[in-house]
Amino acid sequence: MKIRNALIVLLSMGLSACGGGNESSTALPSTSDPDTTPYLIQGNLAKVQGSQVLINGKWLDTMGATVRYAAQPWAEPLQAGMDVSVVAAGGKATEIILNPLLTGQLTATAIQCQSDWQVNSVRLDQIGAGLQAGDWVMVFGEYAPQGQVSVKKVVGLLGEPQWLEVENRVSELDEVNHTFKLGSIAVNYQGALLEDGQLREGRWVEVFGLLRGSQMEAREIELEHDAGFPDRSEVEGIVNYYDSVSGLLELGRQRQVWVTNATIFKHGARQDLKPGVALDVDMVASERGPVATEIEFDHGDDQVESYPNQQFKLSGWGKWDGDLLTVNGISFEIDGLTRFKDGINRNNLDGHWLEVDGVVRNGLNLVREIELDELGNNLELMGLVSKGSLWNYRSSDQSLSLFEERWLELDCDYDGNYLSNCRIDD
Repeated sequence: MKIRNALIVLLSMGLSACGGGNESSTALPSTSDPDTTPYLIQGNLAKVQGSQVLINGKWLDTMGATVRYAAQPWAEPLQAGMDVSVVAAGGKATEIILNPLLTGQLTATAIQCQSDWQVNSVRLDQIGAGLQAGDWVMVFGEYAPQGQVSVKKVVGLLGEPQWLEVENRVSELDEVNHTFKLGSIAVNYQGALLEDGQLREGRWVEVFGLLRGSQMEAREIELEHDAGFPDRSEVEGIVNYYDSVSGLLELGRQRQVWVTNATIFKHGARQDLKPGVALDVDMVASERGPVATEIEFDHGDDQVESYPNQQFKLSGWGKWDGDLLTVNGISFEIDGLTRFKDGINRNNLDGHWLEVDGVVRNGLNLVREIELDELGNNLELMGLVSKGSLWNYRSSDQSLSLFEERWLELDCDYDGNYLSNCRIDD
């Protein structure tokens, strides 16, 4: 199942278009492309017409391309809505990897005269026509904020797959008993093959295994990480996090890219980079990671409705026990994608006044950027004001109460114990 490694190997070999040189006998969209340098495209198939597919605004000829899922050949037809990784060159695809969120059996429960559709205990907002309970399926889409899948496509399979699959963020990790959760799914990873690094709270993982009652027994686990992107890539996704100061942009499935002053924007502008916005991003490799050369805003039906802006910012004294960061008594998750600044790292966090930036997902406070801060008489805080408190800071003049149950960015005076004069940060 070393899908990502296989793609990088293919690219490093300098593959140009191979196989499938025959032209279709019917009029199809042009796939001519003068650039014969292999590159990677990740996204949803917008259209499929014979051997031609439309992905990220480009038509590609798939004749002769190898199609795989979980490192095994895939013989069933490609369909619009599938999420795929494609190695392409000169307008032709040479390798296509299917990337569903879920693979499993479709179940249905009647709730108020309607069917509650699920795969591997994960709720779906729709399934499409022609499917029924008991079918083996692949589900392509994105997780909506409430945990159910916003479906792009549910594909019925001809038979029972060798492995079930679930993708999501790790939570409730128990390294002693070798268990964790993916949303509502309990996973036992005792004896599982772990690809690409160490399990951590908040990391996005692909888990392949078998379902035993209410628990999934993992056989192989793959972690998403930046090293999966070659020198040239195109990725589409939903914005999870964006920091206008540093330029760090994170799309779904923890795919990070840096936005610079040289980044070109189409159908939108830099100030439109907000959680829930759908993008197509062209990127190139750099020493610090992928850099966006062009960002195109997708104003189609890909955008997740009512996507909450749950980015956060706070400063405070950091406490680090070697595994968990707490600030003001609140836990924050540092994972493999956390960016450290000012020479700090996991070994020297403890006891410093820190600025912590990140995003809340699945109840986890995921730190995306962390740096040393200077303690002063002013605090900039972003988060949810609840019961007169923001990140366990309280105001002496009740100025926080004006913003009760709102998620926003505030500028407050600070005397070392209490906030005062809190106002919306313009």
